[in-house]
Amino acid sequence: MFIVVVWMIQVYYQFALCIVFLSIISITATVWETRKQSKALRDAVRTDAVVTVLRDGKEVQKPSEDLVPGDVILLPQAQFTMVCDAVLLSGNCVVNESMLTGESTPITKVPVANDSNTKYDTSSNKRSTLFCGTQILHSRNVDGSDVKAIVYRTGFSTAKGELVRAILFPKPVNFKLYTDLFKCMIIFFVLGIPPMIYTAVIWINL
Repeated sequence: MFIVVVWMIQVYYQFALCIVFLSIISITATVWETRKQSKALRDAVRTDAVVTVLRDGKEVQKPSEDLVPGDVILLPQAQFTMVCDAVLLSGNCVVNESMLTGESTPITKVPVANDSNTKYDTSSNKRSTLFCGTQILHSRNVDGSDVKAIVYRTGFSTAKGELVRAILFPKPVNFKLYTDLFKCMIIFFVLGIPPMIYTAVIWINL
């Protein structure tokens, strides 16, 4: 903006207007692209699907956004995408977790151990945890009954949600290069003040 003011004072209106016009276009394009990417990431964590939930012993169809931790859901045998983090209670699942881990080899999930004395932990029970965003390729139970899982986490609390949140709100990174660059800019600005004042005085006295 300083150079624009200088050019306006020296009657270089064309250069000043060009700089202002290009700056407005650049800022507008940057804001629009940032908003577009932010919206795409927010939509990525939202999955609109209908899930079969057991409520009072009855099967009820519920939208995925109404799921809460503790809900028992029935997993279909056909291929589908998980809409929450859940713990497998019965049956087996073949899962593609490439979206989270990058590993393209499908993984077999087994029911969690029925031990009331053991506290559930995601890191130690990964083989029994179905993560949000992963593809369930196939699910079945040996006795032909429904494959059940209990909702563990939803929304931004899921593994997929944490990944998206880390992208949307990254931790600030303080590089030494940026700090040194800022110091150099201050030094150059201070050194440029005397020549600027001298030029201004000469221009006024013309």
